[in-house]
Order: sequence, then C-alpha cells, then structure tokens
Amino acid sequence: MGAVKLQNVCKSFGGHDVIKDVSIDINEGEFCVLIGPSGSGKSTLLRLIAGLEEATSGRVEIADRDVTDLPAKERDIAMVFQSYALYPQMSVRDNMSFALRLARRPKDEIARKIDDVAQMLGLEALLDRLPKELSGGQRQRVAMGRAIVRNPAVFLFDEPLSNLDAKLRSQVRGDIRDLHRKWQTTSVYVTHDQVEAMTMGEKIVVLRDGQVEQVGTPLELYDQPDCVFVASFIGSPAINMMQARVGAGGKTLVLAEAEVALPMPAGYDLRDDQDVLLGIRPEYLEAVTGHVDHALPATVHAVESTGSDTTVICNSPVGQVLIASKSRSDLAPQQKVFLRFTEGKEILFDKTTERRIVPAPRPVSSLADVR
Repeated sequence: MGAVKLQNVCKSFGGHDVIKDVSIDINEGEFCVLIGPSGSGKSTLLRLIAGLEEATSGRVEIADRDVTDLPAKERDIAMVFQSYALYPQMSVRDNMSFALRLARRPKDEIARKIDDVAQMLGLEALLDRLPKELSGGQRQRVAMGRAIVRNPAVFLFDEPLSNLDAKLRSQVRGDIRDLHRKWQTTSVYVTHDQVEAMTMGEKIVVLRDGQVEQVGTPLELYDQPDCVFVASFIGSPAINMMQARVGAGGKTLVLAEAEVALPMPAGYDLRDDQDVLLGIRPEYLEAVTGHVDHALPATVHAVESTGSDTTVICNSPVGQVLIASKSRSDLAPQQKVFLRFTEGKEILFDKTTERRIVPAPRPVSSLADVR
C-alpha cells in the first residue's frame, strides 16, 4: 500500500490549462473521491496519477516514491475504467489473470489468486464465460477482480459505475466499499455523482476548472462548505441560496425582496447593511399553514415523494425554495404556506467573494457542553 501525494501539479493541452497548481495528500489506506462538474479536470488528474498523462509541471509521489516521470506500468497502480476495458476474446479467467501471466507469475499462484478473488466477487460460475455473455454489473466485477489480483499499492477508479442502472450502481458501490474495508488499499475514485462521493469517500476533493475548491470529509463539506460553489454542488436536494442583508445593528438577516427578518445566527459579528448570501439545507426548512413570525411566505409549486423521502418545491419572493423531509406531506399545489427556518442552521457567505463567513466558536460554559 502507499500514500499518494500531488505537489503543485499542472497540466496543459495546447496552451489550455486543465489542471492548475493542484496539491493533494492522500493517506495510505484512504479512500479519496475526486468530484466536480464536467470539465473540472477530475479524470485528467486521475490519469496524471496513473501515468497515462504527463504532468506539465509539479510532482507525483506514490508510496514515498517520485513517479512523476515513470510510465504507468512502473507505478504499482491498478485502474478500473468506466468502459470495463475487458478483452472481448478472452474468458473471465483469462481477463483477470492477464497481468499476472505477463509478469510470469507461477501458474499455481495465478490459479489460487483467481479463485480467491472470484469467490470474493461472486464470479466463480462465470470464469469460463466471455465478456459479451455477462451483464454490465458482472463485467464491472470482472474489471475490479482484474485490478485486485495484482495487489497494487493504489487502486484508481474512473467513474466505474456510470454505465450501470440505479439498482446495480447501488449494489456495486457497496461491493467496492466492502472491498476497500477488507483490503485497506489506497484508492482514488473519480465520479460526478455526489451520492457516490458522500457514501464512499473518507476524503473528498471538490474540483472546479482544474483547481481544488475544498478537501474534507463528506460531512465537513456538507456542513461547513468553504464557498457557495461547494455548498451548491454537495447535497441533494440542493441547498437553498438567498440574498440577504444585515439589519437591526447586526441582529437580523433581512431576506431580499421578501423583507422577512430572521434572527442573526449565533457567533456572527457583521456590520449593519452588509450584503450576504444565506444558505439553508432543505431539511432545515418546515412548511406551516398558519402565519408564524420570522417565516418566509410561499406557495406550494409541487410535492415530490419517493415513498421514504418527500421534497416540497415552493415559489417565494426570494425564488424557488426546496424543503426535504422523511415524512409524507399533505400539502397541495397552489397552497399558501410559511417557511420556518431551523435556528442556527443557516450558512452565511460573503456576497462579493462567495466565501463562507466563519462564525466565532461557541464558548464552552460548562462540563456538560464538552460532553
């Protein structure tokens, strides 16, 4: 196993900067997810780690070894691709053993490894089939098995679940997570799917336009986003973002267009009339049918239910607002409601820089607070 370190890595294609001075430390045994919108550079960054692309500048280390100028075959990595990349003329057994046969490993060692990994992945009955005889989920398991038998220092996954349907994605996602817990091999996983990122990643790197916006655990990114971009990109349903200004000498937040005054969350020391952006996660809003103070008037636009989850979409003076709940809703389209905010769950951002305004930490007043 080995840690992965990127130091000031840049990559340009024809004068176009795709990766811009990226530095990331991925600890040994860690499952790190690279996430971002299309064109953010996440797949290029993975290919730079793999050695499939050459860095324009900067340094790549794997297991404390400088591999910046080494070809992919000398980096001790194994990669799982979105397209599976299986040899169509080879059986499952031959696909999984191909790298070991190239390395001239003993036949009994190859057979033992293939049997062990096939049993782990539920492929025992499929070893003599060709890829065309397999389902998408089975092909992806073969691709994973081919990587596992090599026992590399680092696993690299390039959107491996994109070609699978929703049920299979969930199943294979669980397989990858369970395998990581068993093997504890350093893993770097590229996805555009935040559900995959939040449920699989121990560390998440959010990329935009070839730069790192934030690195943290899933809950750190969700609860303490560094900027509006991260707050808006992480979370489903998406965070509600509203323009507001500071009022009453720093004691209230007045929602623009609505003239609704909310109490200032604890810990913020902002100047009067300062313009801010207020972010509130959908689960921290409640729709009530009677008038309440410090609530946003709105009209129900639609109610979406998956059975276990309900999303209420409302139109309001500050724009469309989403409410998420585990409870089923009796609300109906065109119904008038008031949206009540959960106290202390607002996230404030500077309107100009779009960076999060960090509140002062709450003082510890007693031993009970520490507990």
